[in-house]
Amino acid sequence: MYDLTIDSTAGGSVTTPGEGIFIHNGGTEVRLVAEPDEGYRFVNWTGDVATIADVNATSTNITVDDEYSITANFKARVNRALIGGIIATVVAVGLLAFFFLRRRRRAA
Repeated sequence: MYDLTIDSTAGGSVTTPGEGIFIHNGGTEVRLVAEPDEGYRFVNWTGDVATIADVNATSTNITVDDEYSITANFKARVNRALIGGIIATVVAVGLLAFFFLRRRRRAA
């Protein structure tokens, strides 16, 4: 019998089989499903991942044949539209200031 310890970083959770310590017979294949919270994305599984089928998949399997501790990792999503809007606003204000100052210098 082996312990499989599962946890997650902020931004999501492991929904299958859950988080905590689970005891399995050697050779047991366990389904892993990670689900990100709103505004986050799943990154990968880390820890004792040698027998995880795909460390980059939200849904994968691990074969338990030793004591393992794994973590589902999540990261905040970048709001590209918001960043693009901020950059566009800064550029527009900069251009307006440039042309205003240029026009003012010509008038003087």
